[in-house]
Amino acid sequence: MGREDLVAALLAAIADGRLSAEQVVRAAASTAGFQNTARRLLAAASDTERQPPRIRHVHHDPAVLRKARRALSRRVAGRPGVHVGLGRHYRGGQPQDEFGLVVHVPEKRGVPAKHAIKPITVEHEGVTYTLRCDVKQIERAEKQAQLRPGNQAVVGSSSEHGTLSGIVHAPGGPVALISGHVASTANGGPIRAREAGGAVIDLGTVIKLRDDATMDAAVVGSVPAGEVAVLTLGLADVRDPATVFKGIAVRVLATEHGGAKPSFVDDLQVPATFTGGVTMTGLIALAPRVTDRGDSGAAVLDDQGRVLGFVVGASATRTFAIPAREVLGEMLGI
Repeated sequence: MGREDLVAALLAAIADGRLSAEQVVRAAASTAGFQNTARRLLAAASDTERQPPRIRHVHHDPAVLRKARRALSRRVAGRPGVHVGLGRHYRGGQPQDEFGLVVHVPEKRGVPAKHAIKPITVEHEGVTYTLRCDVKQIERAEKQAQLRPGNQAVVGSSSEHGTLSGIVHAPGGPVALISGHVASTANGGPIRAREAGGAVIDLGTVIKLRDDATMDAAVVGSVPAGEVAVLTLGLADVRDPATVFKGIAVRVLATEHGGAKPSFVDDLQVPATFTGGVTMTGLIALAPRVTDRGDSGAAVLDDQGRVLGFVVGASATRTFAIPAREVLGEMLGI
């Protein structure tokens, strides 16, 4: 087998899950000449802009995705605990370069082939689209609400802490957005913020609070106008959720290690069951997990600085965020 044929065979084995990239790299590391080649590749990669994972089969038209998701939702309607979302497909436990429909269930079990969920076919503007359906078990996650110092403002009450989501100029003055499950521990008391330099600022009291299956946010005010520039970045646009797809590179403005943490959009419209048994729906899943306790509420930005969402928690491998557009609409009516 020639070199080109060998490379092609290895790539095919990785693509269909028979080999992992780790196995191939470890085997190649024992080959003479590999280390020099690897050093040259790493040197070149250091000057290359970080790119999101390649996805070959993505229906970029949001209308197609919405139609297919509605059709699948009707098909599984009435099944308790079942939610329909979008995500990356897996085969043999390995992620594939294909994006489509996902049915999330409380517990995934083997079922006869005749009961498997068949692909969804929809018509849009004279074109027929077929999207395959995967079944994934709803991940168990933990809401994050403990103090972790960092370069973004830490907010909370005397007992629980999270990360400042942002500040909005409302008619009555600036108000702060923070995590709902962090604010719920304040019991009507003041919410304070600690900036990077260590100064503590009184943000005010909770005006509105939601911490349930569809929303995890709170409005605090009124924030002293002179503190807004200290606590926040400049004005940013909010990205339309319909334009968010798998593979988008993001950064999370969490409190730990003094800066933004890079990750990627892994799934959309996903559910996650948090400590206490509440299953939140409609979340954005980021992979790899880049948050820890104390990062709840942190803003998630794309590469143009637009806000996609706010962190609500994490599982063992992924960070979950609620879309920013939904938070602003529900909590502030904007």
